[in-house]
Amino acid sequence: MKYLNKLTFKQKTLKYFYFYDVTIVVTKKVKNIMLDIIQNEKLNNTFSQRILEKNELLFRQGDLIGDGYIINSGEIMLERNNIKIETLGKGEVFGIFNLFFENKIRFFSAHALIKTEILIIPQKHIKKILDNSDPFVTHIFRNWLNLTGRFMIDLNKEVKLKEKVSKLSKLEELHKKMKMSA
Repeated sequence: MKYLNKLTFKQKTLKYFYFYDVTIVVTKKVKNIMLDIIQNEKLNNTFSQRILEKNELLFRQGDLIGDGYIINSGEIMLERNNIKIETLGKGEVFGIFNLFFENKIRFFSAHALIKTEILIIPQKHIKKILDNSDPFVTHIFRNWLNLTGRFMIDLNKEVKLKEKVSKLSKLEELHKKMKMSA
């Protein structure tokens, strides 16, 4: 009888700890969800919104620099020279980094893969934040961005190489077709 009572006590204790662990995990997830909702509400109240329909172009590579964007929902495809570079989703920021490099043109084209809601971060707002930032933080961030800039240069070289390979492949296909028809 004592053995059964101890076993029952252990089982109850394990169930309690399991319930406690699950409660903590769920509570943390709910807290994070609530913080995300609060943050989104602050962003939604600060910045204007825009809805992009599927395949709608937001900006083209080579356009003059402008506003930045935060994705509220949906997906944005970034392309360089008509080659897909990256797909961005909810919460991601894009279109602002050229300001850090003091570049005047867009490096990528951006279009919606599906119906997408974005928040528009005005260029003036971003510049104001940069101008008011602690000089040390700005220095660190710009150095990080310089590394990113070098990555972009390498990426551009890779994209150009892919374009050449693609053109060669098309020429080879054309050459094969010409041989077959002869």
